[in-house]
Amino acid sequence: SMDQADKDDIRIYYRDVQEIDQFTDIDPTDAILKVCLTADDELAQVIQDRFNEKYGDCIRGTSSGNMTIDLVHKGINKAAGIAEMLKHYGIEQKDLIAFGDGENDIDMLKACGYSYAMKNANEKTKAVAKYEAPSNDDNGVLQILAKYLDVE
Repeated sequence: SMDQADKDDIRIYYRDVQEIDQFTDIDPTDAILKVCLTADDELAQVIQDRFNEKYGDCIRGTSSGNMTIDLVHKGINKAAGIAEMLKHYGIEQKDLIAFGDGENDIDMLKACGYSYAMKNANEKTKAVAKYEAPSNDDNGVLQILAKYLDVE
């Protein structure tokens, strides 16, 4: 069970959050976009690996950091969402800049012309990014964007 502070933090990013104790508590008529699991980092990696081994042909588990695993339909990721937006606006991937710090950002970073891993990113994320930005705690995204936009 989550404490209220964690629930409040999650609701910053997701408007329809339901906490369940068992998967059988899920209403089968609900459209589920994402399942988020929390566990300590070591256990989270084990769960992610085992989940991907067993269900990886249809659902993918990725770490979003902070002891969290995201379970989503295979092929649904930030890169797929960005591809739709780029198509709509007529922008090429090579012209896109993206920032990431977790494994759930890897597909997006691979798909962008200018990919930045945050200094505080995990090693897997840093390995795919072309560049490194200062950490989130140091407003790294703003620092890099200010350079591209030539503002102080």
